[in-house]
Amino acid sequence: MDVPIKGIYNLDFRYAHGGTDLRPAEIKVNGETVESELPFDPTEAFTEWKYTSTKASLKAGENKISATGIAPSGGANIDHLKVLMEVDEIYEAEEAKLEEGTVIIDDKHAGFNGTGFIDFKPNQPGSWIEWTIDIPIEGEYSLDFRYAHGGTDKRPAEIKINDEVVAPELAFDPTGDFTAWQYTSLKAKLTVGKIEFA
Repeated sequence: MDVPIKGIYNLDFRYAHGGTDLRPAEIKVNGETVESELPFDPTEAFTEWKYTSTKASLKAGENKISATGIAPSGGANIDHLKVLMEVDEIYEAEEAKLEEGTVIIDDKHAGFNGTGFIDFKPNQPGSWIEWTIDIPIEGEYSLDFRYAHGGTDKRPAEIKINDEVVAPELAFDPTGDFTAWQYTSLKAKLTVGKIEFA
């Protein structure tokens, strides 16, 4: 398979295994073992498909990836291999572009990363925060928002990418306390270059 640039990639194998035995596989990339026993555990039925994953460094251009069943009964039924580049970047909210007058930077609740967090003042619809990020390759990305909400009401947010709505109401449900931080996530297809999302 060909990948556009050198980097760390997620190798996600979709498989089914209706037996009761364990059927691990040895995973090699370009002849080198990257996972000696990747689990392909029972999925309860041969019609129940799941993913098992590992990470590997791939070179730009062609790469050969092999999965060899090493259990006494061989390997599980494999449907496909999904290869995704890992882009693990954190963009702090307090460093983003904020709507003046309605969004403030605060640090009164513990557990945040960076130098603080943003808070909406007053709590009303319409206030926004905007990040501009660089995307190395086109593809599907996970956008994970870390937040805390100690109230009891739901506070969904509209998520836009380059002014296009990709999630009209992404859930930001109560986390139990303003110091209890959780993630809310969505997936979106992003193109190469600078991306603005709010």
